[in-house]
Amino acid sequence: MEMPFYVTFLIITIIALFFIVNKRVMHGKLSNEALVYPLLCCAIFTFFLNYNKGIFSDSLDYSQYFERLQNWTFIQAVNDSTVYAVAYMPGFRILSWLISQIFPNVHFYFGVIAIIIFTLVSIGLVKILRAPYGIIAIISYTMYPYFASYTALGIRQGLALGVMFLVIASLLKREKYRSLWWIFISFMFHNTAAVLLLLYLAVFFNIKNIFKIKNALIAWLITLILSIADVFNIVINHIIDASSLDSRYQVYFNNGTDYIIGFRPDFVIFSLFPVIIYSLFRKKISDAKVHQLIVFYILLNCLMNLFSFMPFYDRFAAYSWMLIPLIIVSIAKDLKNKNVGMYSFGLLILLPIVNFVLFIVYNSKWYFSSL
Repeated sequence: MEMPFYVTFLIITIIALFFIVNKRVMHGKLSNEALVYPLLCCAIFTFFLNYNKGIFSDSLDYSQYFERLQNWTFIQAVNDSTVYAVAYMPGFRILSWLISQIFPNVHFYFGVIAIIIFTLVSIGLVKILRAPYGIIAIISYTMYPYFASYTALGIRQGLALGVMFLVIASLLKREKYRSLWWIFISFMFHNTAAVLLLLYLAVFFNIKNIFKIKNALIAWLITLILSIADVFNIVINHIIDASSLDSRYQVYFNNGTDYIIGFRPDFVIFSLFPVIIYSLFRKKISDAKVHQLIVFYILLNCLMNLFSFMPFYDRFAAYSWMLIPLIIVSIAKDLKNKNVGMYSFGLLILLPIVNFVLFIVYNSKWYFSSL
Protein backbone atom coordinates (compact mmCIF):
# COMPACT_ATOMS: atom_id res chain seq x y z
CA MET A 1 0.00 0.00 0.00
CA GLU A 2 1.49 3.28 -1.13
CA MET A 3 1.03 6.20 1.23
CA PRO A 4 0.70 9.84 0.12
CA PHE A 5 3.83 11.93 0.40
CA TYR A 6 2.48 14.16 3.18
CA VAL A 7 1.60 11.14 5.33
CA THR A 8 5.07 9.67 4.85
CA PHE A 9 6.57 13.04 5.71
CA LEU A 10 4.61 13.24 8.96
CA ILE A 11 5.65 9.74 10.01
CA ILE A 12 9.32 10.44 9.27
CA THR A 13 9.03 13.71 11.22
CA ILE A 14 7.80 11.85 14.30
CA ILE A 15 10.65 9.34 14.07
CA ALA A 16 13.18 12.15 13.60
CA LEU A 17 11.82 14.00 16.62
CA PHE A 18 12.27 10.88 18.72
CA PHE A 19 15.93 10.57 17.76
CA ILE A 20 16.60 14.29 18.34
CA VAL A 21 14.93 14.31 21.75
CA ASN A 22 16.56 11.04 22.77
CA LYS A 23 20.04 12.21 21.76
CA ARG A 24 19.71 15.42 23.76
CA VAL A 25 18.37 13.54 26.76
CA MET A 26 21.36 11.20 26.73
CA HIS A 27 23.66 14.24 26.82
CA GLY A 28 21.56 16.18 29.33
CA LYS A 29 21.06 19.14 26.97
CA LEU A 30 17.29 19.20 26.65
CA SER A 31 15.26 21.76 28.59
CA ASN A 32 11.62 21.12 29.45
CA GLU A 33 10.52 24.11 27.38
CA ALA A 34 11.99 22.52 24.25
CA LEU A 35 9.74 19.50 24.73
CA VAL A 36 6.64 21.48 23.79
CA TYR A 37 7.51 21.30 20.09
CA PRO A 38 7.72 17.50 19.68
CA LEU A 39 4.66 17.10 21.91
CA LEU A 40 2.69 19.48 19.69
CA CYS A 41 3.88 17.68 16.54
CA CYS A 42 2.71 14.35 17.94
CA ALA A 43 -0.69 15.81 18.85
CA ILE A 44 -1.14 17.25 15.34
CA PHE A 45 -0.03 13.95 13.82
CA THR A 46 -2.57 12.02 15.91
CA PHE A 47 -5.40 14.40 15.04
CA PHE A 48 -4.48 14.44 11.35
CA LEU A 49 -4.49 10.65 11.01
CA ASN A 50 -7.82 10.18 12.71
CA TYR A 51 -9.48 13.11 10.98
CA ASN A 52 -8.59 11.68 7.57
CA LYS A 53 -9.09 7.97 8.23
CA GLY A 54 -11.69 5.98 6.33
CA ILE A 55 -15.03 5.35 8.06
CA PHE A 56 -15.80 1.64 8.16
CA SER A 57 -16.03 -1.23 10.64
CA ASP A 58 -16.58 0.12 14.19
CA SER A 59 -16.10 3.67 12.88
CA LEU A 60 -19.24 3.35 10.80
CA ASP A 61 -21.36 2.69 13.91
CA TYR A 62 -19.81 5.66 15.68
CA SER A 63 -20.33 7.82 12.62
CA GLN A 64 -24.04 6.99 12.50
CA TYR A 65 -24.29 7.57 16.24
CA PHE A 66 -22.67 10.99 15.89
CA GLU A 67 -25.11 12.02 13.16
CA ARG A 68 -28.08 11.11 15.37
CA LEU A 69 -26.63 13.00 18.34
CA GLN A 70 -26.53 16.23 16.35
CA ASN A 71 -30.34 16.36 16.44
CA TRP A 72 -30.79 15.22 20.02
CA THR A 73 -31.00 17.05 23.31
CA PHE A 74 -28.71 16.20 26.20
CA ILE A 75 -31.48 14.24 27.96
CA GLN A 76 -32.16 12.22 24.81
CA ALA A 77 -28.48 11.37 24.46
CA VAL A 78 -28.12 10.23 28.08
CA ASN A 79 -31.31 8.13 27.99
CA ASP A 80 -30.77 6.73 24.50
CA SER A 81 -31.74 3.05 24.29
CA THR A 82 -31.48 2.58 20.52
CA VAL A 83 -29.22 0.07 18.88
CA TYR A 84 -26.56 2.75 18.50
CA ALA A 85 -26.05 3.31 22.20
CA VAL A 86 -27.63 0.48 24.16
CA ALA A 87 -24.20 -0.61 25.45
CA TYR A 88 -22.55 2.82 25.57
CA MET A 89 -21.52 3.99 29.02
CA PRO A 90 -22.72 7.42 30.29
CA GLY A 91 -19.29 9.09 30.05
CA PHE A 92 -18.98 8.24 26.38
CA ARG A 93 -22.53 9.35 25.64
CA ILE A 94 -22.01 12.73 27.30
CA LEU A 95 -18.65 13.34 25.62
CA SER A 96 -19.99 12.34 22.20
CA TRP A 97 -23.01 14.61 22.59
CA LEU A 98 -20.83 17.58 23.55
CA ILE A 99 -18.59 17.08 20.51
CA SER A 100 -21.63 16.72 18.24
CA GLN A 101 -22.93 20.09 19.44
CA ILE A 102 -19.60 21.85 18.82
CA PHE A 103 -18.35 20.30 15.58
CA PRO A 104 -20.58 19.73 12.54
CA ASN A 105 -18.36 17.21 10.76
CA VAL A 106 -18.01 13.56 11.82
CA HIS A 107 -14.31 13.65 10.93
CA PHE A 108 -13.81 16.20 13.70
CA TYR A 109 -15.51 13.72 16.03
CA PHE A 110 -12.82 11.11 15.43
CA GLY A 111 -10.02 13.67 15.44
CA VAL A 112 -11.11 15.25 18.73
CA ILE A 113 -11.63 11.87 20.42
CA ALA A 114 -8.11 10.88 19.32
CA ILE A 115 -6.68 14.08 20.79
CA ILE A 116 -8.49 13.47 24.09
CA ILE A 117 -7.04 9.95 24.27
CA PHE A 118 -3.61 11.34 23.37
CA THR A 119 -3.92 13.97 26.12
CA LEU A 120 -4.97 11.44 28.77
CA VAL A 121 -2.07 9.16 27.89
CA SER A 122 0.35 12.10 27.82
CA ILE A 123 -0.65 13.41 31.25
CA GLY A 124 -0.38 9.93 32.72
CA LEU A 125 3.05 9.29 31.19
CA VAL A 126 4.46 12.60 32.42
CA LYS A 127 3.08 11.91 35.91
CA ILE A 128 4.73 8.49 35.94
CA LEU A 129 8.04 9.21 34.18
CA ARG A 130 8.35 12.99 34.54
CA ALA A 131 9.97 15.07 31.80
CA PRO A 132 11.86 14.42 29.58
CA TYR A 133 11.30 10.64 29.60
CA GLY A 134 7.54 11.09 29.73
CA ILE A 135 7.79 13.04 26.46
CA ILE A 136 9.95 10.33 24.90
CA ALA A 137 7.27 7.80 25.82
CA ILE A 138 4.55 10.03 24.33
CA ILE A 139 6.41 10.25 21.01
CA SER A 140 6.77 6.49 21.02
CA TYR A 141 3.07 5.93 21.74
CA THR A 142 2.17 8.06 18.74
CA MET A 143 3.37 5.23 16.49
CA TYR A 144 2.45 2.33 18.82
CA PRO A 145 0.02 -0.03 17.02
CA TYR A 146 -2.35 -0.50 19.94
CA PHE A 147 -2.52 3.20 20.66
CA ALA A 148 -3.29 3.72 16.98
CA SER A 149 -5.96 1.01 16.98
CA TYR A 150 -7.82 2.45 19.94
CA THR A 151 -7.78 6.00 18.60
CA ALA A 152 -8.92 4.82 15.16
CA LEU A 153 -11.53 2.14 15.87
CA GLY A 154 -12.22 1.15 19.48
CA ILE A 155 -12.58 4.72 20.68
CA ARG A 156 -14.74 3.89 23.72
CA GLN A 157 -12.12 1.52 25.08
CA GLY A 158 -9.44 3.91 23.86
CA LEU A 159 -10.77 6.55 26.24
CA ALA A 160 -10.83 4.01 29.09
CA LEU A 161 -7.25 3.00 28.28
CA GLY A 162 -6.21 6.64 28.27
CA VAL A 163 -7.62 7.14 31.78
CA MET A 164 -5.85 3.92 32.82
CA PHE A 165 -2.52 5.77 32.73
CA LEU A 166 -3.87 8.19 35.32
CA VAL A 167 -5.00 5.19 37.38
CA ILE A 168 -1.48 3.74 37.19
CA ALA A 169 0.07 7.09 38.15
CA SER A 170 -2.17 7.32 41.23
CA LEU A 171 -1.56 3.70 42.23
CA LEU A 172 2.21 4.17 42.06
CA LYS A 173 1.83 7.12 44.45
CA ARG A 174 -0.58 5.08 46.61
CA GLU A 175 -3.30 7.70 46.26
CA LYS A 176 -6.18 5.58 47.49
CA TYR A 177 -9.19 7.76 46.69
CA ARG A 178 -7.81 9.43 43.58
CA SER A 179 -6.96 6.10 41.93
CA LEU A 180 -10.46 4.80 42.70
CA TRP A 181 -11.92 7.96 41.19
CA TRP A 182 -9.93 7.49 37.98
CA ILE A 183 -11.05 3.85 37.79
CA PHE A 184 -14.66 5.04 38.01
CA ILE A 185 -14.11 7.58 35.21
CA SER A 186 -12.46 4.93 33.06
CA PHE A 187 -15.44 2.63 33.68
CA MET A 188 -17.78 5.43 32.56
CA PHE A 189 -16.23 5.18 29.08
CA HIS A 190 -16.05 1.38 28.78
CA ASN A 191 -17.24 -1.25 31.21
CA THR A 192 -14.22 -3.52 30.68
CA ALA A 193 -12.25 -0.94 32.71
CA ALA A 194 -13.63 -2.71 35.79
CA VAL A 195 -10.59 -4.99 35.43
CA LEU A 196 -8.47 -2.16 36.83
CA LEU A 197 -10.00 -2.90 40.23
CA LEU A 198 -7.64 -5.89 40.29
CA LEU A 199 -4.69 -3.52 40.60
CA TYR A 200 -6.48 -1.38 43.17
CA LEU A 201 -7.20 -4.39 45.38
CA ALA A 202 -3.62 -5.58 45.08
CA VAL A 203 -2.23 -2.21 46.17
CA PHE A 204 -4.60 -1.12 48.92
CA PHE A 205 -5.74 -4.39 50.44
CA ASN A 206 -2.17 -5.63 50.84
CA ILE A 207 -2.63 -8.99 49.17
CA LYS A 208 0.25 -11.05 50.49
CA ASN A 209 3.32 -11.11 48.26
CA ILE A 210 1.36 -9.70 45.32
CA PHE A 211 4.22 -7.38 44.44
CA LYS A 212 6.69 -10.22 44.03
CA ILE A 213 7.24 -10.66 40.33
CA LYS A 214 7.90 -14.37 40.78
CA ASN A 215 4.45 -14.92 42.28
CA ALA A 216 2.78 -12.80 39.61
CA LEU A 217 4.46 -14.93 36.93
CA ILE A 218 3.27 -18.11 38.65
CA ALA A 219 -0.29 -16.76 38.60
CA TRP A 220 0.13 -15.91 34.91
CA LEU A 221 1.43 -19.42 34.12
CA ILE A 222 -1.47 -21.04 35.97
CA THR A 223 -4.01 -18.98 34.04
CA LEU A 224 -2.22 -19.87 30.79
CA ILE A 225 -2.41 -23.60 31.55
CA LEU A 226 -6.09 -23.33 32.50
CA SER A 227 -6.68 -21.39 29.29
CA ILE A 228 -5.06 -24.10 27.17
CA ALA A 229 -7.19 -26.69 28.99
CA ASP A 230 -10.31 -24.62 28.19
CA VAL A 231 -11.28 -24.53 31.86
CA PHE A 232 -12.40 -20.89 31.82
CA ASN A 233 -14.66 -21.54 28.85
CA ILE A 234 -16.43 -24.36 30.67
CA VAL A 235 -16.80 -22.47 33.95
CA ILE A 236 -17.94 -19.11 32.55
CA ASN A 237 -20.39 -20.66 30.09
CA HIS A 238 -21.83 -22.66 32.98
CA ILE A 239 -22.36 -19.46 34.98
CA ILE A 240 -23.52 -17.15 32.16
CA ASP A 241 -26.36 -17.86 29.76
CA ALA A 242 -25.13 -16.17 26.58
CA SER A 243 -28.58 -16.27 24.97
CA SER A 244 -29.92 -13.97 27.70
CA LEU A 245 -27.35 -11.26 26.96
CA ASP A 246 -27.76 -8.26 24.69
CA SER A 247 -26.88 -9.00 21.06
CA ARG A 248 -23.83 -6.73 21.30
CA TYR A 249 -22.36 -9.05 23.96
CA GLN A 250 -23.39 -12.36 22.44
CA VAL A 251 -20.65 -11.99 19.83
CA TYR A 252 -18.11 -12.69 22.60
CA PHE A 253 -19.66 -16.14 23.08
CA ASN A 254 -20.11 -16.92 19.40
CA ASN A 255 -17.45 -19.30 18.15
CA GLY A 256 -18.70 -18.94 14.59
CA THR A 257 -16.63 -15.80 13.92
CA ASP A 258 -13.41 -15.77 11.90
CA TYR A 259 -11.47 -14.68 14.96
CA ILE A 260 -8.98 -17.29 16.24
CA ILE A 261 -9.86 -18.17 19.82
CA GLY A 262 -8.03 -20.16 22.49
CA PHE A 263 -4.28 -20.36 23.02
CA ARG A 264 -2.38 -18.19 20.56
CA PRO A 265 1.43 -18.43 20.53
CA ASP A 266 1.73 -15.03 18.84
CA PHE A 267 -0.21 -13.37 21.66
CA VAL A 268 1.86 -15.13 24.32
CA ILE A 269 5.19 -14.25 22.68
CA PHE A 270 4.16 -10.62 22.29
CA SER A 271 2.99 -10.54 25.92
CA LEU A 272 6.29 -11.92 27.18
CA PHE A 273 8.38 -9.30 25.37
CA PRO A 274 8.48 -6.65 28.16
CA VAL A 275 9.01 -9.37 30.79
CA ILE A 276 12.01 -10.69 28.85
CA ILE A 277 13.44 -7.17 28.52
CA TYR A 278 12.98 -6.67 32.25
CA SER A 279 14.64 -10.03 33.02
CA LEU A 280 17.69 -9.13 30.93
CA PHE A 281 18.33 -5.98 32.98
CA ARG A 282 16.79 -7.04 36.30
CA LYS A 283 20.04 -6.88 38.25
CA LYS A 284 20.72 -3.36 36.97
CA ILE A 285 17.25 -2.02 37.85
CA SER A 286 16.73 -0.54 41.30
CA ASP A 287 13.69 1.72 40.79
CA ALA A 288 10.74 0.16 42.69
CA LYS A 289 8.40 1.84 40.20
CA VAL A 290 9.70 -0.40 37.40
CA HIS A 291 9.06 -3.53 39.48
CA GLN A 292 5.52 -2.40 40.25
CA LEU A 293 4.81 -1.66 36.58
CA ILE A 294 5.94 -5.17 35.63
CA VAL A 295 3.65 -6.68 38.26
CA PHE A 296 0.74 -4.52 37.07
CA TYR A 297 1.45 -5.67 33.53
CA ILE A 298 1.56 -9.37 34.41
CA LEU A 299 -1.62 -9.21 36.49
CA LEU A 300 -3.49 -7.44 33.68
CA ASN A 301 -2.14 -9.90 31.12
CA CYS A 302 -3.68 -12.75 33.11
CA LEU A 303 -6.99 -11.42 31.80
CA MET A 304 -5.89 -12.37 28.28
CA ASN A 305 -5.62 -15.99 29.42
CA LEU A 306 -8.86 -15.80 31.38
CA PHE A 307 -10.92 -14.67 28.39
CA SER A 308 -9.00 -16.49 25.65
CA PHE A 309 -12.07 -18.58 24.75
CA MET A 310 -13.87 -15.44 23.57
CA PRO A 311 -13.65 -13.91 20.09
CA PHE A 312 -11.81 -10.57 20.17
CA TYR A 313 -10.18 -11.35 23.51
CA ASP A 314 -7.28 -9.12 22.54
CA ARG A 315 -9.53 -6.32 23.82
CA PHE A 316 -8.82 -7.64 27.30
CA ALA A 317 -5.15 -8.12 26.47
CA ALA A 318 -5.03 -4.45 25.45
CA TYR A 319 -5.09 -3.35 29.10
CA SER A 320 -1.67 -4.94 29.54
CA TRP A 321 -0.30 -4.39 26.03
CA MET A 322 -0.91 -0.63 26.26
CA LEU A 323 1.68 -0.54 29.06
CA ILE A 324 4.54 -1.99 27.01
CA PRO A 325 6.14 1.27 25.75
CA LEU A 326 5.78 2.75 29.25
CA ILE A 327 7.64 -0.22 30.72
CA ILE A 328 10.42 -0.09 28.11
CA VAL A 329 10.98 3.65 28.63
CA SER A 330 10.88 3.29 32.43
CA ILE A 331 13.56 0.58 32.21
CA ALA A 332 15.65 2.80 29.93
CA LYS A 333 15.29 5.72 32.34
CA ASP A 334 16.52 3.63 35.27
CA LEU A 335 19.43 2.26 33.26
CA LYS A 336 20.46 5.80 32.31
CA ASN A 337 20.51 6.77 35.98
CA LYS A 338 22.75 3.76 36.72
CA ASN A 339 25.41 4.89 34.24
CA VAL A 340 24.67 2.14 31.75
CA GLY A 341 23.45 4.59 29.16
CA MET A 342 24.45 2.35 26.25
CA TYR A 343 21.64 -0.09 27.12
CA SER A 344 19.23 2.78 27.71
CA PHE A 345 20.07 4.31 24.34
CA GLY A 346 19.62 0.93 22.63
CA LEU A 347 16.16 0.42 24.10
CA LEU A 348 15.04 3.92 23.20
CA ILE A 349 16.25 3.52 19.63
CA LEU A 350 14.68 0.07 19.23
CA LEU A 351 11.27 1.22 20.44
CA PRO A 352 10.34 3.72 17.68
CA ILE A 353 11.80 1.51 14.96
CA VAL A 354 9.70 -1.48 16.01
CA ASN A 355 6.62 0.71 16.46
CA PHE A 356 7.11 2.27 13.04
CA VAL A 357 7.30 -1.14 11.33
CA LEU A 358 4.30 -2.53 13.22
CA PHE A 359 2.31 0.62 12.49
CA ILE A 360 2.87 0.26 8.74
CA VAL A 361 2.21 -3.50 8.71
CA TYR A 362 -0.82 -3.68 11.00
CA ASN A 363 -2.39 -0.23 11.25
CA SER A 364 -1.95 1.53 7.90
CA LYS A 365 -5.21 -0.01 6.63
CA TRP A 366 -7.23 1.93 9.22
CA TYR A 367 -5.90 5.24 7.94
CA PHE A 368 -4.87 4.96 4.32
CA SER A 369 -7.28 2.49 2.69
CA SER A 370 -9.45 5.24 1.26
CA LEU A 371 -6.62 7.48 0.05
